[in-house]
Amino acid sequence: MGTLVPDNNLGLEMNNQKAILKLWIGLGLLSLTSCASASSQGSEFAFSQENWPQRCQQVKKELSQQPAAKITYAPLPKDIAIQSSWKLNWLERQIPVPAMQYTDVFVLQDQDHHTILFIGQIEGENAQVMLGKSPKIEPLVDIFADIADADKTENSPEGTALTQKLFGGPVSMEKLTDLGYRHTLADLTCNQANWQKEVPIALALIFKGIATSIGPNTSAYDLNQGVLLGSKSESQDKWWFQWNGEQQYMYVMLTLPNGHQHGDLGFALGQKDWPVAPNAPVWLGQLETAISNPTRQNWQTLQLALKKAKMSEKSIEKIEALIESSPEG
Repeated sequence: MGTLVPDNNLGLEMNNQKAILKLWIGLGLLSLTSCASASSQGSEFAFSQENWPQRCQQVKKELSQQPAAKITYAPLPKDIAIQSSWKLNWLERQIPVPAMQYTDVFVLQDQDHHTILFIGQIEGENAQVMLGKSPKIEPLVDIFADIADADKTENSPEGTALTQKLFGGPVSMEKLTDLGYRHTLADLTCNQANWQKEVPIALALIFKGIATSIGPNTSAYDLNQGVLLGSKSESQDKWWFQWNGEQQYMYVMLTLPNGHQHGDLGFALGQKDWPVAPNAPVWLGQLETAISNPTRQNWQTLQLALKKAKMSEKSIEKIEALIESSPEG
């Protein structure tokens, strides 16, 4: 999966390399598979039926210290207070953009992918909107080689056969993520007779515990073929929505400071309609045009709109780089 990991500065960091995913999950499983490694056997051996009762207890002990392991899909609130906001059409989705004064609009390009970051001010504190996309990873033929053993580079017949037995075939990151949000450690009985049902849950919980929490008191919601995470703390609210395209993963993250007046704006990420704020800025419309049709002329028009809106010099410089690298149009 184009894996998305919260960081301290931008809110998310994209890791598109499968090797990074293997490293994360491998580290998470290191203590759980150490016996197998010591005997030169892969983690498919560590999660075999004969070893399941002991391995299950280790999984539960390790993950009991991770708050994310307890997160499951929550029902949507019946009364959602969504404040009016501006709209940005992006990759067949309508993205809510808080109606406020922005100081920075960064558009970063990685090959044909754009990562977009808005930074504004609410009550003297930064608010952020971040959008990005990354390539999908093909379903895992041998889940143990692909994510459980960080030092493995090839699928093994044993791991492939066990993946087939446990998941019915190659397993996608979407399936693993969804499975993780539908279960908690309480669903692991550690009974050898339940091995075939519980090992996939355990692997999904390990993945969820490492890759998905965005802050304290995180809640998860299943929205329109995507996952919405919401986190409220004393200092800020965070909303993260990821959905799956045919070839890519797309994500949006909203970060709003404590005391903001935008209600449960994150829930608008999974909806088609919500109250639209008036007086959307010219630069927002120009941005929508430029990212859907990234020609030199469209980037120049956006740059002019950002200058008129008195955006930061760094914002202008980022657009200049796109102008120079884009075709005439």
